[in-house]
Amino acid sequence: MSADDRTRRAFDDLGDRTEQIDPQTSLQRMPRGAPSGSRRWVWALAGAAAVLALVGTVALFGPFPGTPDDDRDFADTTTTDVTVPDTTTTTSFADTTTTVAPPVDGATWFRVDRDLVEADTADPFLNVRRNPDPSSPIVAKLPSTYAGIRWIGGSETSDDGGTWYEIDLIDPVTILTPGDVTPGGNPTGYVNAAYLEETPEGLPITTDELAPCAGEGEFGGSERTAAHVGSMRAAQLSPTCTRIVVGFSSGDAGFSWDAIPANTGPTDGLPRWYEAQSPWPLIVALPETTTVWPGATDIDGAYVVRNPDRSLSLVVMLPAEETLVRTVPDRGLLVVDLVAGSRQVPPAGANVVLTADPLPSAGGIEVVGIARPFEANLGVSVLDSAGAPVEAVFSGSTFFGTIRTDAYAVQTSDWMEAWGRFGLRVEGLAEGSYTLVLNPDGGSDRPRTLDIPFTVVEAGAEASVPSTDANRLALEVVAFAQGSTIPPPLAETVVLRLGNQETMTRTGTELADPANWVIDAADFEGFAGPFDPLGVIAARPEVTVSEGPIPHCAAPPIDWWPGADPIRPQINLEPVGIDSCIQWYAVVLRVNASGEIQEIILDLFGP
Repeated sequence: MSADDRTRRAFDDLGDRTEQIDPQTSLQRMPRGAPSGSRRWVWALAGAAAVLALVGTVALFGPFPGTPDDDRDFADTTTTDVTVPDTTTTTSFADTTTTVAPPVDGATWFRVDRDLVEADTADPFLNVRRNPDPSSPIVAKLPSTYAGIRWIGGSETSDDGGTWYEIDLIDPVTILTPGDVTPGGNPTGYVNAAYLEETPEGLPITTDELAPCAGEGEFGGSERTAAHVGSMRAAQLSPTCTRIVVGFSSGDAGFSWDAIPANTGPTDGLPRWYEAQSPWPLIVALPETTTVWPGATDIDGAYVVRNPDRSLSLVVMLPAEETLVRTVPDRGLLVVDLVAGSRQVPPAGANVVLTADPLPSAGGIEVVGIARPFEANLGVSVLDSAGAPVEAVFSGSTFFGTIRTDAYAVQTSDWMEAWGRFGLRVEGLAEGSYTLVLNPDGGSDRPRTLDIPFTVVEAGAEASVPSTDANRLALEVVAFAQGSTIPPPLAETVVLRLGNQETMTRTGTELADPANWVIDAADFEGFAGPFDPLGVIAARPEVTVSEGPIPHCAAPPIDWWPGADPIRPQINLEPVGIDSCIQWYAVVLRVNASGEIQEIILDLFGP
């Protein structure tokens, strides 16, 4: 298969995952923006880079090291009756008299019967066979914690009396015979029904084991299990209780088109996690989890999101009044219960979701959210009441910075493996009615856009645009904060300050190492040190760039170098998309006549 074919298939799969949600069974239908007319967009990243990223990050199935023995020894067995739809058969299996509960429709879910499978200590796996026969080749060996088994309607009786269900494998597990798997599909096969436990609502944990929306929640876990997000499912357990279950898998989630890494499968532990925000939106941070299995990135209203530091978080946007986070560590499950409420959710559309209500301002609007846009670039425009694009001052792009334009694009922190974050500020609009259009579909002539109407009731002061040199220098600092090995132009000696406190001097050569930007101070403005100007930018890289006195978050503008050369005013970087002055920062740069940074100030909001 060519790289072009792989790319095409990946985007088809991404579109299918978005469009195949059944509105009759969906937990939560977000309001969708209306499509806009045919229009092509400005994009910041090269398509060739997307192809390379895609070929390195899209997967199917590969070999599993294991012993291809029989499922169980059927000699000297106890016989029990098993009823399946429209037929009665008998199945035999060793060391148990458990009656198999047959499925009643084509949507029944199962997990491995842990006790029965672990009873065979020499081979504690449930074999998935190519055909309904204990001598058929093994497709996969399911560990005792595996819970992603979906019955797809076939049931057969083998010559020895065993009942076999035809199943899909939904959760990641290494495949022994990859040739049996169709690219882009789930692996299928047959399992002996005697070794299955039914899981109601399609969830890997039952309500008998963990009461829904009741009990004490947990704040976090400190276990250091190497794992990736392997599955995500949800069900409405009652009119007031929705449950989301996140499963974690072992192995390396890096993938290609023809192989799942060896030793991939469900974990029997949980990676470190903590509840970052509650009750809404609920954010569960996974500081040591950096990979997610294809297809486990989202369900309706809950998303696996890439953070700027490359870790992942679970972001839940369902309108819950209360949340309850618990774990089932021995099965590698994180369980989130949501108590329903009447809260209104922010706007959402195909592959783009706002995580807070839009914030109108004098002459503009500010939005924050998550998205999975084409090539990690979210197209942006503002339309007037007649539907025509208007020119405005845009900020938030780590590629364009702050510019005046009528077509813009902001970058997200991921697009292929997970959802990515973005922040956007629009300024400089006259009074009137407008629509902010967010387009995640790239250069498509029929993009699925999220349209956000808003009104400017006060034009405010004229929005300033930084010079080209100032914008470029600011973006070089942002890139260096995000991991670029090329530092911005630095003077021979550079002063680093916390506010109006001179703290240290470094050479430009020393500051080529990001570690030397750290200011080792005990405290500043109510925050505990040390302080890292690059670190605060890396955590919120969507910035507004300005020149001259800095528009402080909760104070009048500040000129840090009064009387300095007005031809080279100070350059200010401030975050876009904050909802509190506690989150505000400013990194202020003073440059010399050669355009080199000679002084750096880190300012934080003080109490």
